[in-house]
Amino acid sequence: MCVRRGNAVKESFLTHSDGSLRGGSCASAGSAREWFARIALLLVAYHAAVWWIMTDPAACAEEGLYKLYARGQERLRQGDNDGAVDAFSRALDLVNADDANYPKVLISRAHAYLEKNALQEAWNDVQEALTTAGDDGVLVVGALHVRGYIKLKKGNEQAAINDFTEAIKTGHDDLPLRAKSFANRAIVLINAGRADQAISDLNKALELYPDYAFAYAARGMAHLKDDRVRKARLDSEKALSMNPDKRTAELAEKVLKLLSISFSGPDRVDVPISDDGHVYVQVRFGKDGTPYRFMLDTGATHSVVRREVLERIKKETTVKEVGKGRVQTADGTVHAVTRYRVSDVFLFNFPLGEIDIGVFDRPLKNVPNLLGIRSLKEISVSIDSAQRKAQVRRKNSL
Repeated sequence: MCVRRGNAVKESFLTHSDGSLRGGSCASAGSAREWFARIALLLVAYHAAVWWIMTDPAACAEEGLYKLYARGQERLRQGDNDGAVDAFSRALDLVNADDANYPKVLISRAHAYLEKNALQEAWNDVQEALTTAGDDGVLVVGALHVRGYIKLKKGNEQAAINDFTEAIKTGHDDLPLRAKSFANRAIVLINAGRADQAISDLNKALELYPDYAFAYAARGMAHLKDDRVRKARLDSEKALSMNPDKRTAELAEKVLKLLSISFSGPDRVDVPISDDGHVYVQVRFGKDGTPYRFMLDTGATHSVVRREVLERIKKETTVKEVGKGRVQTADGTVHAVTRYRVSDVFLFNFPLGEIDIGVFDRPLKNVPNLLGIRSLKEISVSIDSAQRKAQVRRKNSL
């Protein structure tokens, strides 16, 4: 076999799942869970290292391996997963199990099986790849990425995190690949509602690989889920400035769309209705405070925030505990909350004055910050379903 070892050209593929988010109950019907389930089509991604096997046709009679492998990669890019599996299977017929290229082709075929949602076949290939990869750290990491993704598609988030953690710890000198291991783990953490840990992983990914556009886009989503509007916008704009691949661009554009305002004036703001049918607005605490993302729900009586957001708010304006209460969520369950009175609150640039907000005494997974009707005494909200937008106005401007 006349394969030039060491001349492998690594190419990364970004693939997506058909949804693996696990959400919690929310204080309003629909909730952020459904929205993040949809965005998980872009978010739940893995970067499986795929190797082009470089042959020298002039010196090697076994050119068929290269052609079949190249054909499989092309079919994979075109979305012809059956064709990709066929090409990789034929390539495997031309390579011995003890050859260094054998696990490389297996990992590529596992990738194609994943795109077909043939998880058992993908699992078989990746397990055999791990057995035959030996001490080649780059190969081992590529296989772990695929295996982590299989586990994620099966709904086992912690097992996926474990595989990506093992990939991070595996020794090799490929810094971009190591960065992708951190990014893969971050994706699972975002879906698991652990945005702060995801941000930490994405920070590390960007330290290792500063030109990694996907890490910026993913960190933008993590910041959005963590209600850090300004940082979400900056990261998404940075990703788009880097000439990203199509799916990275889609992710960054999705974040910016969710933060967009179609019209802004002194007495009116038009906000697009998101894909989950809800309206998301920006709320500041203090005139120059940090904007946070809230779901605006005129069908909800009370406003609620996550405890970590409350701790940030305390640094920006006056917050006073005023008592205990109970809030019923959309699934009918009742939860104890601690109520706080918060001063100097703004909805976009509209002053709301002093409002009461609740914080769940026991944290609930994937519960968004919610702005309820009692906080909107001077604000009118009208829905234009045809234009898929909400019009937010000061009442005295009507």
